[in-house]
Amino acid sequence: MVLSFSLATACNSNTSQNASSTTNCRPIQHAMGETCVPPEPKRVVVMAGTEIEPVVALGIIPVGASIRPAPQFMKERLEGVTNVGWPEPNLETILSLKPDIILSAKGRVGHIYDKLSQIAPTVLAKGGSDN
Repeated sequence: MVLSFSLATACNSNTSQNASSTTNCRPIQHAMGETCVPPEPKRVVVMAGTEIEPVVALGIIPVGASIRPAPQFMKERLEGVTNVGWPEPNLETILSLKPDIILSAKGRVGHIYDKLSQIAPTVLAKGGSDN
């Protein structure tokens, strides 16, 4: 829920007039600290099963997701979305998608946060072991 709110805020907010045009990002507090995310990310990768539904509910269809067995309504919405691996994400696949932002949960990918952050701004919700 916190991750969904953060994403909605990042995707739907207007840039402050005082913000530097060279920064072109919005700082988001999350489980691993603070990450500067693009104001309107278009290429989103989601790697926590419980986080996919809220992202899709916001009208954001990810370019990549950790897809595991899901209810039929989710399968239909995720048609054409690249599977980035389950239970372990495939970093090469994620890199090939050129994401603007990566969303997941600390319990799921906290151990590879540094690697994910090198690919794209990464925001992790607290908890979410998803096992």
